[in-house]
Amino acid sequence: MPDALKSMSHQQQLDDFIQKTTQLAENFLGYQTSQHVHFDTALYPLLNLNLLNLGDAYTEGNFRVNAKVQEQAVLDFYARHWNAPNAGTPNNADSYWGYVTTMGSTEGNLFGLWNARDYLSGGKAWFPEAQLKAPPRKNLPPVLLTSRETHYSVAKAAHILGIALPSSFTYCDPQGKPAPDFIGSDESGAIAIDELVHWAGFLFAQGHPLIFALNIGTTFKGAFDPIEKIVARLPQIFNDDSARNYWIHVDAAICGNTLPWIEQTQQAGDWPFELQADQFPHFDFRIPQVSSICASPYKWMGAPFPFGVYLTRGQFRLQPPVHPKYIGSPDSTFSGSRSGLACVYAWHYFATKTNTEHLQEVKALQHVVDYAYSELKKLEGRLRIDEKPFQVFSPNYLAPMICFTQPNQNIIDQFSLASEDTAKGTLSHIIILKQVTTAVIDRFITSLKQEHRYE
Repeated sequence: MPDALKSMSHQQQLDDFIQKTTQLAENFLGYQTSQHVHFDTALYPLLNLNLLNLGDAYTEGNFRVNAKVQEQAVLDFYARHWNAPNAGTPNNADSYWGYVTTMGSTEGNLFGLWNARDYLSGGKAWFPEAQLKAPPRKNLPPVLLTSRETHYSVAKAAHILGIALPSSFTYCDPQGKPAPDFIGSDESGAIAIDELVHWAGFLFAQGHPLIFALNIGTTFKGAFDPIEKIVARLPQIFNDDSARNYWIHVDAAICGNTLPWIEQTQQAGDWPFELQADQFPHFDFRIPQVSSICASPYKWMGAPFPFGVYLTRGQFRLQPPVHPKYIGSPDSTFSGSRSGLACVYAWHYFATKTNTEHLQEVKALQHVVDYAYSELKKLEGRLRIDEKPFQVFSPNYLAPMICFTQPNQNIIDQFSLASEDTAKGTLSHIIILKQVTTAVIDRFITSLKQEHRYE
């Protein structure tokens, strides 16, 4: 038993734990997870059940104490949210397929790369009419192309799955430059398009199918990889799309939830910040070349447990490794046993909120982002951290993140801040989600002044 628990009774331990975590949640600023959690009392009876979604989301299976109907409703919501083909008629070659994940977008990335690897290696399609028209060129393994700003779960997934990075081979380009691990990024954190196209063209010319793992607000800086611009340059790499020698996976962990609502407010002329229509970072299935998308609904809505959503086009669904009679369902997900309660929670959340309420929430949060940025900017030139000037970097008004010079450890601990080493030094960021009010920002600003030299 940890020393911190030895001197207390179980009830004291529990009371102390609840008090500490509640206090930490009130100041929670550093990660893409909302602490604004409301578990409706209407769902309380389900806490006494083991709701288990075992196997495929669209097959009832033998484990009947499940919430697969609610899971399908959540998938249908995101299919419409992301403009999937034939939304509302899932699980066929001309529509979409997916499931509610257990781990959030980490699992979505893992499954997306797994699906991509096997598809590009000639895996057998679930729907016979969707079978690949041609095998991968030269049968060389797929290579993953993603930016150095990409969430660490993508590199971990590639390692688990044995997916090669450009540097996995002894390749050098015609100028003698060795292939990198990851593609560089611009100042905003978005992937460097010219570098991406350069290495994609080089690797495809060697005979490798390509997996593009792209970001929508998931990087530390809240950057959006310019998917439409990347897609526009694919003809420079692939002169024949019929064999589909590439896969585009989109990690939209937080902004995949909010961007569709922001787009609606923008189209209605009601978005509080100026944005040109051609600047909007479209990422969804309206782009024919996008193969799969994942997001983490719990990060946005606030939930007592993590879960995610993974969707792909029906034509890219593959046969699973096994069809166990034991569960009466194809074993077509990564995690196998998945939380039915998470599916009910998400279904209930969306069923009891109007679209207008969603639009109001995203607009309200952007006003808090604006307030936080304004207050932090006032500290520039007056606050010093380890005798270095405090800097704040302009937020992307489509992702609720603001980066600044890393403060001391007391501030990091008090507000649960994440930090990262960058070309501009070690930075921290705050992420404005529904638990963050202007009062929380005021406490943060006050603590920064108290903990550092303020002139």
